Amino acid sequence: MADRHVYYKHGVRALAHARGQAVSFMAKISADAPGSSCHVHLCLYGPEGEPAFGVDDLSLLGQSFLAGLLAYTPELTLLHAPYANSYRRLRPGWFAPSNATWGWDNRSCMVRVVGRGAACRFEFRVPGADANPYHTFAAIIAAGLAGAERGLEPPHPVSGNAYAQAGAQDLPTDLTEALAAFSQSDVVLTAPLSGHRVMINGHALYPPFSFAVILAAIPRWPATAVRVERPQRSEDERPGRSAVSGTAWRRPA
Repeated sequence: MADRHVYYKHGVRALAHARGQAVSFMAKISADAPGSSCHVHLCLYGPEGEPAFGVDDLSLLGQSFLAGLLAYTPELTLLHAPYANSYRRLRPGWFAPSNATWGWDNRSCMVRVVGRGAACRFEFRVPGADANPYHTFAAIIAAGLAGAERGLEPPHPVSGNAYAQAGAQDLPTDLTEALAAFSQSDVVLTAPLSGHRVMINGHALYPPFSFAVILAAIPRWPATAVRVERPQRSEDERPGRSAVSGTAWRRPA
């Protein structure tokens, strides 16, 4: 899917270039209009093809995976929003999340739970059109697995305006805050992201990250290029899967 995302962008750019035009995948082109998003719909199935996140209600695995997304996305936002312009989209009231919340079919939340049965899924709404899909997918999986492995529980769902939700953790508001949060990330320092190196404008950084070193690698914000490289692991070194089951968090009628 990440490959298709990249192929699509290359194809659109090539078609536009052939017509003497240009295409922009900036997250926020105009201050007077909503930004361009890259919402990710994710679901998980068991060995028999059964929905592992839940059918009508969220399973325990669905709850803990969701809780991981809520708990760790703020510190991993850099992987979803890699440019200064990315954060101009993440503002209240513009159909993009500004805090770590979830709700049933609630488009003001960071995670929108939609569908029933085999179609039950999470809509992750942080990435913009400028996102690197490989980084985004890795960050989603890392946050969700951390929540499942640590048995986290999500807060109650938001049924109204999530932008005004008291007590919700805010997402970084600019690239500086995102870099600071990423440099102190608990998920980056532990599996499944431990051992990765982050490339910023050609500079290789290894965890634990020094915020001062990160800033030194970025002479100009608009030119920032963030890339994550994973280490080679043997089969024996890969973390085990969490086996959590059960049903809770009922969907409203």
